[in-house]
Amino acid sequence: MINKSATNPVIAVVLFRQYFLVLLATLLTLVPARLSAQISITKIGESLIGNSAQTQNATTPLNLRPHQDDAIVSFNGYQYCVYYSTIGANTAQRYVTVGRRALPSGAWETIMLTDYTQTKNDSHNVICIGICEGDGTIHLAFDHHNEDLNYRISIQGLATNPQVHSWVASKFNAVQDNLPGLDMGRTTGLTYPRFFPKPNGDLQFVRRKGSAIAGKSMLYTYSQTTHQWTSHGVYIDGTLVLYHNNAGELTKLNGYLHGIGYDDAGRLHASWVWRTTDGKNFNFMYAYSDNSGTTWHNNAGQQAGTVNSDPMTLSNSPPVKVLDYAEGSLYNQTGQTVDSVGRVHVVQRKGSNFLHIYRDTSGNWVHNETSIPSARNKITTDQHNNVYLITSSAKIYAATPGNGFTDWALAYDGDAGNFAGDAIFDESRMKTAGILSILAAKPGSSKEMYSIDLSVSPVVQPVITLTTLGTPVDLTDGSVWSDGSPAHSWADYVVPDTGNLKSENGTSVFPGASLTVEGGGKFQFRAKHELGESTTVNDLIATGGTSGKFVNLSAGTGNNIANHLDGTLQNDGFTRLSGYGNATGPRNIRISSKISGTGVLHSTGTSAYPHTCTIANPNNTFSGVWESSIGMLTFENGGAVGAADIEVLAEGKLRISGDWSSGASLAVADSATAEVDFGSNDWTVSNLVFGAAAVPDGTYSAAGLNALGANAVFTGTGTILVGDPLPPPVVELIAGWDIWNSGATPAANVVATDIAASAVTTSEDPVRPWHVTDERGASADGSWGTFVGIPSASTVTNADNENLELPNAVTGGTLTFSITNAGMAAIELDAFHFDAYAFRSKAARTYELSVLTGGGITPGVIYTSGAQEITNVNGAWDNFAHDNIDHSLAGLADNTLGVGESVQLRLTFSGGAGDASGGHDLWVDNVGITGAFQPVAEPPVLEHGMDGGDLVFNWIGGGFKVQSRTNLVEEFWIDVPEGDVPPVSIVPSEAEAFFRLIEQ
Repeated sequence: MINKSATNPVIAVVLFRQYFLVLLATLLTLVPARLSAQISITKIGESLIGNSAQTQNATTPLNLRPHQDDAIVSFNGYQYCVYYSTIGANTAQRYVTVGRRALPSGAWETIMLTDYTQTKNDSHNVICIGICEGDGTIHLAFDHHNEDLNYRISIQGLATNPQVHSWVASKFNAVQDNLPGLDMGRTTGLTYPRFFPKPNGDLQFVRRKGSAIAGKSMLYTYSQTTHQWTSHGVYIDGTLVLYHNNAGELTKLNGYLHGIGYDDAGRLHASWVWRTTDGKNFNFMYAYSDNSGTTWHNNAGQQAGTVNSDPMTLSNSPPVKVLDYAEGSLYNQTGQTVDSVGRVHVVQRKGSNFLHIYRDTSGNWVHNETSIPSARNKITTDQHNNVYLITSSAKIYAATPGNGFTDWALAYDGDAGNFAGDAIFDESRMKTAGILSILAAKPGSSKEMYSIDLSVSPVVQPVITLTTLGTPVDLTDGSVWSDGSPAHSWADYVVPDTGNLKSENGTSVFPGASLTVEGGGKFQFRAKHELGESTTVNDLIATGGTSGKFVNLSAGTGNNIANHLDGTLQNDGFTRLSGYGNATGPRNIRISSKISGTGVLHSTGTSAYPHTCTIANPNNTFSGVWESSIGMLTFENGGAVGAADIEVLAEGKLRISGDWSSGASLAVADSATAEVDFGSNDWTVSNLVFGAAAVPDGTYSAAGLNALGANAVFTGTGTILVGDPLPPPVVELIAGWDIWNSGATPAANVVATDIAASAVTTSEDPVRPWHVTDERGASADGSWGTFVGIPSASTVTNADNENLELPNAVTGGTLTFSITNAGMAAIELDAFHFDAYAFRSKAARTYELSVLTGGGITPGVIYTSGAQEITNVNGAWDNFAHDNIDHSLAGLADNTLGVGESVQLRLTFSGGAGDASGGHDLWVDNVGITGAFQPVAEPPVLEHGMDGGDLVFNWIGGGFKVQSRTNLVEEFWIDVPEGDVPPVSIVPSEAEAFFRLIEQ
């Protein structure tokens, strides 16, 4: 156990949701506490990364600095790090070194990028690394202190497909002084770069612009689809408001970040201090954004800033200050983390000791002082929300939520003194795997750089049971719980059979780790949605219910209003979602919780005053059965249904406000009080039972279904497809060139069925046209760009005709690829892929991809590269060195290649020097176009016959109608009245007529 051996004072912060914040400091004496579980940190690995790192006893060490975020990260089963290396005894010249290894314990591979030399002795000029999870690019920023950007980016797919890529310098593009996609020229005045992943797979970047005492913080986003950066502008500005410091000077400021990053719910959090002219830091600031940094809100939820147009400042209105600290009482650029329930934790110092500042689940900021010596240390949390302080001496301290994070104590010191440098660790691996990987250097003159891996033990939560049963009780009443305390943070709570627990009124967050409601138990949530309130239970578990002894999740207060539940809900067994109603009006339910599990979720209420139960979360994974018993069961979107089946009982009603195509089953009572509303949406179900009869496969309108029963249950203008939906289209290679039989008109050697493909080349130098070559420049990676399909691209590198070459220093040329769809199904074009690299720099390495006029696809430019974008390898011969290039065709104005249509895609290369100096060749290989053949629906069989003198048409399925015309030459088809619901009877009125069945 970790024990707390001394009491510490605490400042409790009370937040008033007004236009200003009132801070109430209360000095408390804490009872010494023990951690609720065993905290065990065990060293499981120590790996040498490299032996050429700049030494830690250098006059100005540049590795492992406290303001370096991040220098070690992990993604997709691999870990990556960055540091400066030196060659031999020349320590004045330093080179960016990038390392990777396969997790959990693979050997490190390193690349020393020697095409850029770092020579400035300034500890600000650190390296940071970031990974775009969407396209697999690795990004580096390095060597700047209020100077131009130094930036380089890897090829796409390097991190998403690490096994197929060799770890070589050619995988990284040349150093750039701007971010690709920005048209503002050089990025200037840059300090403290920091990459961080965006939840949707994009990558974001923040940096300071300006000086230490007159700075702005700026935000950028890299898109995984366009592979370009967007500048959003300034979100914190220290230059707009002058400040009188303690010395009486009027000064501008700079906002120094503790951290910026997303929580598990997708909210972006940032905290910082202000720095004055004389280098003193003061006040503690906090803001959050729910739209990736575009608009910012203060602690009270008020909009406090908009990026670029209205950045946050010292005198922000409404304010973003949450704690007052005098000048000189704080460090800047320490550390921030967010735990799984959204608590923001920041490491600071009071005097020379560690100060833990955190925002609790109710939005209050707490200030915990400790006796732990501290400088610019780092902070992180595990999967159970224990918090860890990582110090520069490799000592690690821990505290637990069960004791309000007041039980800080030493948890690990096994490497104290063995390593030097500030605390640099892999946050992503800690959060996902519970492994703390620290980047560390040997002290003194050693040039060795290491990774240290520490395993952090899991935590067992105490279980607290409701003991007052059979009557409604409040969770804040300590007498009703087995531990005698009101529900508090970090314990698991249980409501057993006959227990009836009420939430707090208004907006509240259940403070425990989880709340389990067992069969026969009840939980009443009492927040009013129309007032903007919510009852949040971050881990609500409904378990063990049966139809005779069910779990009851109930709307607890009010009429003509919806009670709102948020958080997560995991179900097994039978659970009632209970609304209510009387003459005053219904008490509705709104559940925004993410719902998972199995069993039955049964929506019911009062027959005479039916309510509405709204299910809102689009990411539900529930796979049991929804039952609508009484009232309207409404899903705000198709995703809210999850993977579950739905049953509408005799008094039940159903509405899904969106398309629904999970392939589940639907059963609907054929009663006068049942109702199913399609709206204008399209649904797909594996089977449909209406009343006692299974509905045949087919597509139906509401009228078509109502014709099958005794009651008009179905409403809306949408349709429902019964039966297996058409399979999703499969992206495949429809044409490929990886064996080149001609330099002028190379034939496609890979084509899909019913595809015709050809190509033609041009050269800006008619004396030196494109030609096929031998193994030089042939791609060996087996993929088309980064697309790995069937068949694989050729990996042959030792034979003729394996690659296409634009000869030495030709200024440019084109490759035009023609595709014709000769099949019976349309094709959705997916992407254009190719591999390319240049033997030396004067080759034509700038390119443009475009669609030409005259085909079935709208013409236009798809992509224009930066100048000399294709990598040159400076005379190296490496068949794995190609840029793997992919460009999406899905974003075209129309990307559907219809039956019989053709498209011409042209690659235009330019930028060659044309001076005939030796070896400046451009090599292109593994060109592929991918697409998906659209499935063709099987039409229903049209049956016909005579009934008396009437002509009768019949078919199975909905979504079709009968049309007629009297000849096939001059007239148009017209709809037969009431011809969309089979059977259709027609009284012949013409001497001859033609009829057809067509989709509506």
